Amino acid sequence: MALHTEIARLRDGLLLVASVENPRNIDTNTYKDQAKKIFRCLTPESPQRLTVETTENLVFHYAVDNGVIYICLCERGYPKKLAFSYLEDIQKSFSSMYGSQVESTTRPYAFVKFNNEMKRKKELYSDTQNIDKIRSELQDVHDIMIKNIEEVLDMGTRIEVMDDVSGTLINEAARFGRGAKMLHQMWIRSSRVIPIAIGVTVLLLFIFYYLF
Repeated sequence: MALHTEIARLRDGLLLVASVENPRNIDTNTYKDQAKKIFRCLTPESPQRLTVETTENLVFHYAVDNGVIYICLCERGYPKKLAFSYLEDIQKSFSSMYGSQVESTTRPYAFVKFNNEMKRKKELYSDTQNIDKIRSELQDVHDIMIKNIEEVLDMGTRIEVMDDVSGTLINEAARFGRGAKMLHQMWIRSSRVIPIAIGVTVLLLFIFYYLF
């Protein structure tokens, strides 16, 4: 079953809602930190659905839909089909209730009331009487990639480096643009001064010629 669930905004990783119950014998703070790092790594070009293995006997499953990340922490043996079906149910409910408010919100945990719905879904997917029925209705998940968490975080590091390089290039381009503008202004000034200097020189030569 899903041990912990979080929902965050894709563009900035803002946490919108998270499970409040803490499973026994699990340091949820460690996995909350890992989930936060995963949020920061994801971009619109990242895989829309992915399984991320941790160093323990636990895995993250996440799905991205309409600019929102849905992620859950499960035991490694929990069927992947069930995990992604759970996330899909969470996504449909959250999108229906709060989808229009996601982009405008500015504070974390803005939709904490949705935790009750997540708790209800979690219980549904933990009930063995419901699992067999759910299994028969699930879509195939063989196409979903599996990556180690180090790979995902490394991807995020590369993205940050690319952002730094892009920022440097933009600054250099702006500096070049300012320099080119200054040269252009100097050229305009010089183009005005040169004809005047030539005129003065011709006038002096003319005066010198007739006086001497």
